[in-house]
Amino acid sequence: MRSPIISGSFTICSTVKQAQYAELIKKQQAQADKAYEIQVNVQQQQVVAESVKVQQVEKEAQVKVQEAEILRHEKELIASILKGAEVERARIEQLAAAERQRQISEADGRANAIRAQGEAEAEIIFKKGEAEAKAMNIKAAAYQDRQDHYRQHWQ
Repeated sequence: MRSPIISGSFTICSTVKQAQYAELIKKQQAQADKAYEIQVNVQQQQVVAESVKVQQVEKEAQVKVQEAEILRHEKELIASILKGAEVERARIEQLAAAERQRQISEADGRANAIRAQGEAEAEIIFKKGEAEAKAMNIKAAAYQDRQDHYRQHWQ
């Protein structure tokens, strides 16, 4: 038989443990609820992102279909209207335009490289001049200090 004191403290201890356990359960439930909300939000974001990707793919597919249709129509016109010489002339003009564009791009690239080199050299010259000016200022200050020192001692 248990004594009433031991039995009472067992009941209190049991009640405290039950309260602690209930609190732990509530905390875990709250964490689980938050985790669920976060996961729902993440999944919604993923659905939106995938929807955007699908729309982009659909638009790209539409553009490709339109480009293919334009090319097909262009080829029909060329085949039905232009003569062989006109087709060759157009091909040569396209090649000439492509070559001209290539030369322009190369010239732009060279110009940009020369400009960048010139800017870098100008920056170097500027920094060198700045350093020389600082050195001259330091020398002038030292010379002035020396003159001031001599004036003080020889007067």
